[in-house]
Amino acid sequence: MSLSGANHFKRAWPRILSFAAFFAELPGGMPAHLPPVPKPLPEGMRRGQRSRFYLFHYPSPHSAKHGGYVTDEGHATDETTRMLERAVNSSHNSVNLTFDQHFDYIADIYDGPHPFKVGKVDFTFDKHFYNYKKLNPQQMADWRAGKVDILKNVIVDEIVERGRVGADVLVTGVQAQ
Repeated sequence: MSLSGANHFKRAWPRILSFAAFFAELPGGMPAHLPPVPKPLPEGMRRGQRSRFYLFHYPSPHSAKHGGYVTDEGHATDETTRMLERAVNSSHNSVNLTFDQHFDYIADIYDGPHPFKVGKVDFTFDKHFYNYKKLNPQQMADWRAGKVDILKNVIVDEIVERGRVGADVLVTGVQAQ
C-alpha cells in the first residue's frame, strides 16, 4: 500500500507544501523536491520505535526523468544517495531495500536542484542562496522558521502517528555543520 504525503505526514505535509511554494518564490529558489513517503518494509522487517531521518546538504538530484530524491520504485536518483543506498544494503545480506525504505524522512537543506557551478565557482548554499545578498533578513528568518516548523511537525507525526520514542538522524554533506 502506498501512502500519499498528506496521509503519511498528516501535520507536516501542509507545511511542506506551503514551504515549497515559499521556496520557489525566493531569490535563488526554484520548484522544490518534496520528501518521499517511505515505502513499507518487506514482510517480517520492522522499523522499531525510533525514526530514521536523513538530512543532507549535497547538490540536490538533477534528474529530469525522476524530478526528486527517489525513482518511482523508491531508489535514489543521484550518485551520492545511490552510494548510500548501496552501503546500507551491504550491511544486511538478506534483503535489499530501496532508498525510501531506509529512512522515515529525507530532506535537503536546499530544496531544489541548484546548479553545480555559478559562473566558474562551485555553488555553495551560503554564498549563492542564503547569505549573499539573495535573501533579506526577513526572508532568511522565514526560511529558517519554515525549515524548523517542518522538522518539528515531522517529529510530531512520527510520535503521534507511528508511536516512535526517539530518532536516529544522519546529517551529511558539503558544509554540514
